[in-house]
Amino acid sequence: MALEWTLTFSDIKKLANTGGHERTEAEHRAPLEVAGRCGKHARETPSFHRIFEAVRA
Repeated sequence: MALEWTLTFSDIKKLANTGGHERTEAEHRAPLEVAGRCGKHARETPSFHRIFEAVRA
């Protein structure tokens, strides 16, 4: 039940904040670069989330 709620909430946030689409990896990296960071790794997790590791550019 908790996972269903998490997935539903994630979908609602995407609809409200991004016009209904998921960001690509490049779209996640763009704000990092503006902040002077460089995306180093995108790590998979056991859930449906990924963890982006960034370092100073």
